[in-house]
Amino acid sequence: MSILLRPFQGFNAEEGRNIGLYIGGIMAYKFGLETMNACMSGVFLNRLSNGTGQLWTGAQSVNLVCQCLGSLLVGPLIKRMTAARLLTTAIILFGIVILLMPILEGATGGSIPGYYANLKGSQTKSTWGSWTPYLIFLIYPLAGVFHGMVELMRRVIPAEIVGGDAVKLRRMDALVHVCYEITGTVGALFSPYWISYFGWGYAVTIMPIAFAVAACMWFFLKPSDAKLSALEKFKADNKSEGIFKDLGRVFYSYFYSIWVGIRMVCTQRALVWLIPAYSLALIHHRYLENTLFPFYAKSELKNSDLQNILTGGSNFGELLGAMTVLALAKHVKTPIPFLRLDSVFILVVWILPYINVPADNVLGFVWSLTPVAAIISFGWASGDVSLAAYVQSRLTGIESNDQHTSPLAAVMSFLYVTYLVGYFILANVMATVRDNWKGPSKELYIWIGGVMMTLAGAIVFASTFIPRGAFALNPDPDSIRFNDDEFKSAPIDGSDDEATVDAEEKKKSGADVVELMVA
Repeated sequence: MSILLRPFQGFNAEEGRNIGLYIGGIMAYKFGLETMNACMSGVFLNRLSNGTGQLWTGAQSVNLVCQCLGSLLVGPLIKRMTAARLLTTAIILFGIVILLMPILEGATGGSIPGYYANLKGSQTKSTWGSWTPYLIFLIYPLAGVFHGMVELMRRVIPAEIVGGDAVKLRRMDALVHVCYEITGTVGALFSPYWISYFGWGYAVTIMPIAFAVAACMWFFLKPSDAKLSALEKFKADNKSEGIFKDLGRVFYSYFYSIWVGIRMVCTQRALVWLIPAYSLALIHHRYLENTLFPFYAKSELKNSDLQNILTGGSNFGELLGAMTVLALAKHVKTPIPFLRLDSVFILVVWILPYINVPADNVLGFVWSLTPVAAIISFGWASGDVSLAAYVQSRLTGIESNDQHTSPLAAVMSFLYVTYLVGYFILANVMATVRDNWKGPSKELYIWIGGVMMTLAGAIVFASTFIPRGAFALNPDPDSIRFNDDEFKSAPIDGSDDEATVDAEEKKKSGADVVELMVA
């Protein structure tokens, strides 16, 4: 029993309970989510014949716009309800929207393919429903709104559970990510068999089931006394004046949160580097799993469902990255070393254009590629986990000081929206290149794989040198040198001599300065 509880050491009983419930819900959520991209892309890339690359990225683009909307709604909504209520509502609505797909499949004559050798059951045309794949343009964006809300809440809720303690946040973020990726790896490796047996239309039924389990667990998350007090104060200060005025406040808070996020990130050297370091790193990771793997599975492996085996390898790499952060939480205090490692590991993608696919053993070949996906994602995951903890620890102290939005949610929303916009542009450009490519298909991956990912890695690597003191191999975020630009706009304790202030006082005063910028 002591071994099982060891990851929860350092947290009090209430924090441990909430972390356990949150992890249980996030594992169920991730297990269900692994089927969505393969099923949606499978319908588009196989049931349509012309311009499939651009059509699929077009559907992804609309989905991303809706994810932007959903993520930005979190800022004002989290001031009006508890994290548990917001998460539970979003995940239930997400599941209801996805349920439309199997309903359409059954209503138009679709059937379950059953077992097929080589995992090609979903490609049996006689089992397809007759509904038009263009309806994905309705289902996918609606799901995107609630997907964006859940994904943004994942980046905000750790600070609500354990507060602003940087070590606790790194440990919790890493622990959550470890469990998240264990389930993701199992789900991704299991989903090709599930999808082949049930077909693209029916396989997504697992999502509402898994999301219902997640909702049941998240419903019992207990908010902190500080959060409950903040909600009571907000309700007392913002009494209802009718539905139209209340909606007007929400819309105002929505756009205000965008402004807060932009201003806080873009006016501080200690945060501005996160635009390329966080958003671009997330772009190249999502591009790998959501665009490059589907294209490669369709054109080179001749089976769209095999993309999830590659995604399983990627998830396993993320698991190893999160475990590394958990083990080094007290020793590596910033995400900078991990981001530099990510920039190097990403070069492994150059293997794809130069490796031959054996015609007689495609399934064995794709399993041999999983270490490649794992290496690439190891660096990204370690950087992403520590980046999230870094932002949470720096902004948690000002959570209750703005009546319109949560500053932490505003910053994370801005970074997340930056990623979505960047991915929207990149995916559309790469899809156009793919659909118009006239040469050998393998050479295509030199450009949409090797060159593109190398450029992204170079930019992320360069961005890690922007903060002061970042030329160190393992920078200390609590040092005056690392943070002096962050606190230059306000003297501490009435003194203009910032050099005399110790690291702990500067860390505490950081919240005051950011609060001044928000006000």
